[in-house]
Amino acid sequence: MLTPSELCLVAAELNGTCAGAKVRKVGQPTDTAIVLRLSREGDDRGLLLSASRRFPRAHLVATPPPNPRTPPPFCVELRARLEGSRLVSVETLPRDRVLVATFDARDDSGAPRRLHLRGHFFGSKPDLLLVDADHTVIASILGAESRFSRGTKVPSGPPPARDPGSDVPFSGFGEDFSPRSFENGDLSAALEAWFAPRESDAESAELRSECAKDLRESRKKQEKILEGLAKDLAALDAIPTLRREGELLKSVVHSIKRGQKSIKVTDWETGAPVEIALDPSKTPREEVSARFDEMHRLERSGEAVAARRGIVEERIAAIDAAARTLEAAVDADAIAEWRRVAEERGILRKKPAPPPPESSKRKETPEPRKPHHVFLSKDGLEILVGRTASDNDVLTFKVAAGNDWWLHVRDYPGSHVVIRDTGADIPEQTLLDAAALAVHFSKADAASKHDVSWTRRKFVSKSKGAPAGQVLLSTHKTLRLRPEPERLARLLNHDIPKR
Repeated sequence: MLTPSELCLVAAELNGTCAGAKVRKVGQPTDTAIVLRLSREGDDRGLLLSASRRFPRAHLVATPPPNPRTPPPFCVELRARLEGSRLVSVETLPRDRVLVATFDARDDSGAPRRLHLRGHFFGSKPDLLLVDADHTVIASILGAESRFSRGTKVPSGPPPARDPGSDVPFSGFGEDFSPRSFENGDLSAALEAWFAPRESDAESAELRSECAKDLRESRKKQEKILEGLAKDLAALDAIPTLRREGELLKSVVHSIKRGQKSIKVTDWETGAPVEIALDPSKTPREEVSARFDEMHRLERSGEAVAARRGIVEERIAAIDAAARTLEAAVDADAIAEWRRVAEERGILRKKPAPPPPESSKRKETPEPRKPHHVFLSKDGLEILVGRTASDNDVLTFKVAAGNDWWLHVRDYPGSHVVIRDTGADIPEQTLLDAAALAVHFSKADAASKHDVSWTRRKFVSKSKGAPAGQVLLSTHKTLRLRPEPERLARLLNHDIPKR
């Protein structure tokens, strides 16, 4: 940070080169910096004031950096109040890291008005403040994070006296910092040459660190999913036992009496006696069927788990590859492009949009909760799936149009599923995708074959007083769906919950 004596030298140079200049344009190239385009006697200059946490400063710049397409709120405020005004002076508060630029401006009625742009170049959160003649804050570049909210007053006098110590200006900048003079912009040129590469390196390091952190979090999430899948795969170890017990019980089914808690049988492979626990509430044949049903369920679920594990392992490999390419990104622009590609490929989540200005926050209403999930079919069509029983009614009778397609698994409670009308028959893969989702979001066993009813929404009705989600179909077709773990894994990894 610039010391008070260093800031005094900067202010003296700016006062000598810019006092009396007209503010032609105001730009805000970053969240924490503004550039005033000043014109005096045909000489145009750019005055940078930066509230960067690492390098807060003020100096002239040879080439102002580009501005974003949409100006931030602080920039809009400065443009409305300072463009066309004249810079009267640039001063500092004695013994403090505060720079004050004073402007002769005009208010909305055209009457003269004096404004001050203050640079607070100290503390953990440097700030830029626009204040009026009585030091009341009009706007801050930090917005809600500023210590001074709109309408509050800032201290105008010097801080308590302190020992100046042995402050030699710019002694901490190193031997390569050596302006020929401290006037006519030479000090600013030296400051720009010293700060620019360091700020660029710091920005790159911060962006790289943020991206690396997001990668670690993304990988940790996938590893957690992999751990859960490993537990599911470990459950498959019960298959041989279930098969053996089922075969042994089948061979002695006529010897089992209902109500027994266990039975001893001889294992024909080893010749050793084996005691098998029984459920007293089940019949002998139900005991046998229960073993084989559970065995088949585990076998089919194993296929789905294996397919999902393959997808997760591919994601982890993609994250590791992205981490290696991140190291090769040399500057902030390259890192920003790396992030764009990573988000496009789904390796990282997209950053949330910055919060809107306070004025627009009051006008906005929260987005209503959607009564459905949205999935993307193999053909690229959206499939809407109700969240709850009451949401099913909303989806079917308020969201869906009459010619939209409607699906539901037969004989089981579950979600209503809607495919928007495309003006033609449903593509086969979209129909199968929607049917798979109807089974998955129901109480039906996903490892077995099930019938799925499908029809136009206009053939779906509801009886008066019927429970939520219960409907009547005047006509429909039935699709016999067999389990396809790969299809379901693809769909569940393309959920679009917020639309």
